[in-house]
Amino acid sequence: MSHAVTPGGSNGGGAASSGRVARRWINAVMQEADWATAWLLSDAPFRLAQVQAWLWPQRGEPELVSESLDDVAASLCEEGPAHPLWEEFAAVALETYHRTWQEFDLSRWAVAARSRPMGPGYEVVVYTREEGAIVPDGESLYVARPFLMHRTAGRWLVAHAGSNKLPVPGWPPEFPEASWEG
Repeated sequence: MSHAVTPGGSNGGGAASSGRVARRWINAVMQEADWATAWLLSDAPFRLAQVQAWLWPQRGEPELVSESLDDVAASLCEEGPAHPLWEEFAAVALETYHRTWQEFDLSRWAVAARSRPMGPGYEVVVYTREEGAIVPDGESLYVARPFLMHRTAGRWLVAHAGSNKLPVPGWPPEFPEASWEG
């Protein structure tokens, strides 16, 4: 089944659609290097998992030893850009996305078809380089970047960039890969 690639987003929707929020997140990260904006467009569990992923390899560092990792993660999530570790965290997060997704240029990528419901309050928006992309099934393979979106408090937020599955906060956190089955 073939679908047109649309620049807007969820169901061709308006300014608050999940696809448009995903696009703003991508633009903030990949074009503007603005982690503070991406942070505001991210769901709380995704934020926590990203902070934990950054903290975990640094767990023996002197500035972190005096506090529990849970306390540092909670304060960084709560304070965001005002936290003393923010700049370091944001720089690593941006560098990781730029290295991993270096080919992700919004001028050449667009939302493939309509968003797909993934459960109450969740849907996935898929960005692809291919025009007329095939909706993923267990056998399809093409370059795509799924974004799991969460509708909470009346607005869409990125629940996981790069997958249609929720991240699992913890020590270390898990970032499940996308799955198109079921």
